[in-house]
Amino acid sequence: MTAGGAILDGGGSAINITATTANLIAASNIGTAADPLETSVGTLNATTTGGGIFVNEANAVTLGNVSSGGGTTSLSATPAAI
Repeated sequence: MTAGGAILDGGGSAINITATTANLIAASNIGTAADPLETSVGTLNATTTGGGIFVNEANAVTLGNVSSGGGTTSLSATPAAI
C-alpha cells in the first residue's frame, strides 16, 4: 500500500490489515501515537519519508525494512515477539 500522505487507522481497535506480507509506504505517518494501525501480518515492511510509524501487531511478526524518515517508530506485538 502506498500513500502520498498518511496511512491511518479509521478508529477503534479492529485489525486494519491482514496479510502474509504488508508493504506500507507513506509520505507522512503510518498510524499515529494515539491511534496506531492494527495489523495481523507475518512480515512488515514500513517506510515513511516524513513521519512516524505506529503499529500494533496482533501476533508475532518478522520485521523487514522499517524506516521512519522524520518521526518516531513504535511497534508493539501481542505476544511481544517482534
